[in-house]
Amino acid sequence: MQLKRTLLGTNEAIFLEPPTGTDAGFVNAWICSATQATAQGIGSRVWVPEGFLREPSDDGARLIQCTDGYEGQIWHHGHLVSSRWWAEAPDTADWIQFIEGTDAATGLPTIPDFDWKSLPPVTTAEWRKDLSLLSLGRDSIQKVFSPVRSGLLVFVLLLLPFGFLLGTKTKLQTYIKTASTEISALGERNEAISNAQNKALLARRHAEAVYAAGTSMALLDLLNDLETSIGKADARISFMSYSRDSIEIHLRGLSGDQIPDLVSKLETTENWSDASASSNRTGEIVVKGRLSSGKDTRR
Repeated sequence: MQLKRTLLGTNEAIFLEPPTGTDAGFVNAWICSATQATAQGIGSRVWVPEGFLREPSDDGARLIQCTDGYEGQIWHHGHLVSSRWWAEAPDTADWIQFIEGTDAATGLPTIPDFDWKSLPPVTTAEWRKDLSLLSLGRDSIQKVFSPVRSGLLVFVLLLLPFGFLLGTKTKLQTYIKTASTEISALGERNEAISNAQNKALLARRHAEAVYAAGTSMALLDLLNDLETSIGKADARISFMSYSRDSIEIHLRGLSGDQIPDLVSKLETTENWSDASASSNRTGEIVVKGRLSSGKDTRR
């Protein structure tokens, strides 16, 4: 009610998401410029926020691919707590700004061990199938749909059964097939973007470790010895922390029975000392060690 009073007399339209129950919850609102919408030629089209038409999420944060751009969302018990839209996929700095703004304004949900500042991969949320115009509520749609547009929409809906008899069912199936193809292409694009983001973050972690160490040659020597000790096993680094005299590396693709042989080989190298390895709860092999005291790090 306060939001409507604030917009009273302004050239803006508002869409309010109706609550799902009678208990306490969230009120989500989308605001758009009425002039801009008219200039774009609304005609008889229905304007509803895309975020409202996507399947809701559970607790936590997600980044979804929209028809146009990307939307970051924070959910709590099936309610949308906060959202933000970007024209291009956000980077880590954009995401952290969104999280900190939400925390300052509304407070983040209490979720144990949830990493809010970690940029989630891009996903595609399914369209909701449980909505109808009746579920929106009269008060929610009266400022978005004029009586003329709403009447025209009802008229079109009444004609749909007759349209099927006239052959529009075949046309509808063609539209659905085309849409499915486009959605599949978007899914592949989202996966490629997510993979690129993960590779960029890993490269950044490695670069920061090299910078913090003050020398790249010692780090390269340690990694070269590690690769030689692993041998032909298909392993990759998921995390690395390095200082001037100590290193910690998380490896994926190795099994626990390979730990003794790996540690033994590292201890025989010129650059590793105090080498140790163990398996963590995610199945990764955590390798720790120190740069051998006899190694010159001034190169």
